[in-house]
Amino acid sequence: MNIEVKVSLDKTASELLQEHINAVAGLALNIGKLAAAGSSTQPTAKVKAKPEEPKEKAPVAEGPPQITIEQVREAFLAKNSSTNKPKLKAILDQFGVKKVTDLKEDDFPAVLKALEEI
Repeated sequence: MNIEVKVSLDKTASELLQEHINAVAGLALNIGKLAAAGSSTQPTAKVKAKPEEPKEKAPVAEGPPQITIEQVREAFLAKNSSTNKPKLKAILDQFGVKKVTDLKEDDFPAVLKALEEI
């Protein structure tokens, strides 16, 4: 069984790759021995490893973490009680909306802050 690998990597990655190639070669040798025991011909396989393309890093968000409508809704639900109902309505009125889902995404941080004050 033949294994052919052509790779151009830095030293550390090359050493790691060589360890894996040696392990695969050992397995291939054992498979070859098993095949030889079962028949008179040995299988031949060629493996060509391609160098990995550098992965693009996800863009790093600048500023505070993004607040979702679900988080705002949960905050309203957590504060929802008969005594807080007028206060919650006042917060919605302050931002010019009738319901939580009408809030603008830009207002989410201020809305959460107002809810914390309740």
